[in-house]
Amino acid sequence: MVFHHVFDADLAAEFGQEGNGVSLFKQFDEGRNDWEGEMTTEGLNEWISTQSVRTIMPFDQKAAQMIFGGGSQCLFLFTEDGEASDAAMDALTEASSELKGNILMSTSGVVDGLDKRLADYVGVTGDLPQVWIVDPSGGDLKKFVYDGDMTSEGMVQFF
Repeated sequence: MVFHHVFDADLAAEFGQEGNGVSLFKQFDEGRNDWEGEMTTEGLNEWISTQSVRTIMPFDQKAAQMIFGGGSQCLFLFTEDGEASDAAMDALTEASSELKGNILMSTSGVVDGLDKRLADYVGVTGDLPQVWIVDPSGGDLKKFVYDGDMTSEGMVQFF
């Protein structure tokens, strides 16, 4: 991550920042987040950690490292092509505003490559879409399968 400290008020204003503040620019999700909390090291570190990650990550090598290498809980949506999976993705997108900062979220298929390895590792079988929470912290892999309706409210409650 690259940090810049700007002293030029005109330059700061060009980017919509007046007075003291912190802005995080990124090439995904909303593109920019502005810090609105009290300026503390702990608060700022937590905010950067939350906002510097895609809200819903496609499962790839980087996501795998973050989740399994970092011991972070993740809510996975396992999907396939079709209306049911599209509706479940819409529900997760809606739920993500409440879940972001509390749990990582990722999507995965079950057929090829890294997606298949994840599905086999977790134990995904049966019809899709499916929602799982996987917690690799503490050395033991904990897995929880959601069996409710694929709604944003259901996913938030499941968490």
